[in-house]
Amino acid sequence: MRLSLQQKISATILGVIALAVLTGTIALASVWQLGQMIDVMSTQSVFSIEAASKMELALFEQKADASSYLVDGDPAWLKNLEDDESRFELWRREAEYAARTSQDRQVLDQIPGVYNEYRRERQEVIALYQAGEAPNSKTLEEADQRFQETIRLCNALLNQNIRFLRDANGNANQTAIGVTALVAGCVFLTLAMGGGLFWLFYAHVLRPLRVMVADARLYSTEFSGREVEGPGDELRTIGAYLRMLMSDVADTRTTLERSRTQLMNAEKLASMGKLAASIAHEIRNPLTSMRMWLFSIRKAIHHDAELERKLDLVSGEIIRLESVVRNFLEFARPPALKLLTVPVSQLIDKTLELAHHRIEDRNILLIRRDAHALPHVLGDADQLKQVLINLLSNAAEACSQQGEIRVSTSLERDESGRQMVVIRVADNGVGVPQEVASRIFEPFFTTKDEGTGLGLCIAARIMASHSGRLVLEPPGGSGASFAVWLPIAMMEGNEQDPGR
Repeated sequence: MRLSLQQKISATILGVIALAVLTGTIALASVWQLGQMIDVMSTQSVFSIEAASKMELALFEQKADASSYLVDGDPAWLKNLEDDESRFELWRREAEYAARTSQDRQVLDQIPGVYNEYRRERQEVIALYQAGEAPNSKTLEEADQRFQETIRLCNALLNQNIRFLRDANGNANQTAIGVTALVAGCVFLTLAMGGGLFWLFYAHVLRPLRVMVADARLYSTEFSGREVEGPGDELRTIGAYLRMLMSDVADTRTTLERSRTQLMNAEKLASMGKLAASIAHEIRNPLTSMRMWLFSIRKAIHHDAELERKLDLVSGEIIRLESVVRNFLEFARPPALKLLTVPVSQLIDKTLELAHHRIEDRNILLIRRDAHALPHVLGDADQLKQVLINLLSNAAEACSQQGEIRVSTSLERDESGRQMVVIRVADNGVGVPQEVASRIFEPFFTTKDEGTGLGLCIAARIMASHSGRLVLEPPGGSGASFAVWLPIAMMEGNEQDPGR
């Protein structure tokens, strides 16, 4: 079974961690063991060596005190002898307390008997001297033998602890050498596994990542027209490329959704257009006949006020029907565009002039704010006026008496970064409910009792034919706000609208 890259890297990292833990554990255990050895050497062996040396020194001092007393008979030497005996006993007890080996205890068990024999024989010599008798050579020889035997036992205790100290030091050195070799081996294995991990990371991550970065830059430069910018960090470059790719995918998806929606709407509009054209044609011919007969009747009557009033009502209804028929025909067969360079301020001036009476009749306050030095737009002035008149009419109908309509212009960029002129028509009327806003640009959808539901649909189609758009903006308060987005005209000399 072949291991995956993730399994290889994970196994290598776990191996490095295990080796690091093993090395640390060995080092800690070795330090603890060496500490124990040093503790034994310092607190036991060294103390036993010191005790044996002090015992031996006390013995020599006792012999010197006894010899000095036998020479001059000064009682002070006997006092010194008692002190030296006390020191010997003290160090012997300390040596027994510090003893940790059976050899030390065996030697220490022999010392009291030999030492007491030496003391007894020495006391006999001193007693003979005090009695005025000269000690015989045999007594002196036996006392000296007991002294030498006690010294030998002290030396044995001393030599045993020196050997133990030397052996412990050798063992500590051997342990240190072994631990050093083991730690060095672990370090070597750690370095080897670290090198393997680096090779895995470089060969299977960094190198493919660099290839991906190069491919991303090639794609972004040659295919998308944008260059991936990064500070040299491959991951950040890939991240920037992925964000750009996701942005492109989102834009493409949005474009496809929009195209699909437009295609479906186009199919609907085509079907409705054929039906509308047929209905409009069938209605228009009778309306023409009715207008002709109405004209004849007007000529035939003579100053009949009541009949004149009724004929005026009929004439008004015929005019309204003709307006509906005209909307149907415009919806079914939109007129061809006559694209010209249009100054935005003049376009708004003429539109407001046409809608002036309707706004004034309702006592509505008109507020206008134009951006300075707007560029000209490319469009059909008559059709653009139709769009603006429709928006102004809807705003006037939505406002109550003494309402407010705001007309403003600005230069903005759309989602693709294209500069466009935006004309906003806003009112402080009742606004557009959420359930209505989603269908407001559908053909034949209306909330008015007398509306055809084609005004905003035709306006939106006119804007689409101008490569612009008509947008109902999110509510920012009371009323509704529609934005007309128009592409600017690219003219030689960058001729600008003087604005207001």
